[in-house]
Amino acid sequence: MKEHEQYLLDVIQGKRPFKNPNPKLGEGKYYYLDPNQKYDPMAPARPDQKTYVPSEDSPNPYLQPQPPVQQQAPLQGYASASGSISNAAAGGIQPVKYTAQNMKKPSPAMASLKPFLKKKEDISEHPYLDIEGNITSGYGHMDKNLNSFARHPWYNQTTQKPATMEEIQKYYNILKTAPYGQNYGAKSFEQQTPLRLSRSYADQLLDHDIAVREEELHQTHPNFKYMSPEMQVAIAEPNYHVGTLKWPKLKEAIKNKDKEAICQNIHRKETDNQGNFIKGFQERNQWAYDMCQKGYFIK
Repeated sequence: MKEHEQYLLDVIQGKRPFKNPNPKLGEGKYYYLDPNQKYDPMAPARPDQKTYVPSEDSPNPYLQPQPPVQQQAPLQGYASASGSISNAAAGGIQPVKYTAQNMKKPSPAMASLKPFLKKKEDISEHPYLDIEGNITSGYGHMDKNLNSFARHPWYNQTTQKPATMEEIQKYYNILKTAPYGQNYGAKSFEQQTPLRLSRSYADQLLDHDIAVREEELHQTHPNFKYMSPEMQVAIAEPNYHVGTLKWPKLKEAIKNKDKEAICQNIHRKETDNQGNFIKGFQERNQWAYDMCQKGYFIK
């Protein structure tokens, strides 16, 4: 009896994981309980009290030491990093939230990219880690640091209230220590955090992200302004997905206004480092290539 009681105590204190009897898609085979929360012995643990791990030997993310949040310079090349943001975690100051008033708007030509992105990116109201470990939400919006993440108007699905800075920081840290990769889709993170964004906000954030990418492309490629809308969105689509385009052959093709070379060089790599085919890239590459073929240089 004492051994059983000690086992339960270890579980509640986060020292030992539970076995997940029927893992759903993306869930680990085991899960830890959050030792910082109280539990009703007569009720099952809520989703926000669990964090999934791949094996019994995996460390508990709740108990891992969290590095101190340091002031970071705004990142160039990501829509999430525009503007100067106060370090809320370090200084106790609420960061300036993204609002309809301070979000950017894309040009009409670049706005035509939005329907395709909404179709291919899908929407996630909760934050998750992409296959490279980047915190992502909405329509593929990446946040590279806590300051950026805290600018969104998160609300707590459990309390049905706007999330506090403490809640935002807590779940940011939990996500940053969670396992990720090909076996962890966006859905697998849904039960690990109660933070949610509204769909209307995600839609506005997509406009902002496209506008930031547009500014980025104008700065990187002086000839971008001489392209027809079809060619502009052909280049912007992979840029939105993989970040700032640094491909030297593509940059040289744009510099030389070589349409055929541009169309050939906008493709993303369709396999990962292990040679596995990445779903969806072939269709996206074909769409970008077709749009490029329709395009032309104005001058």
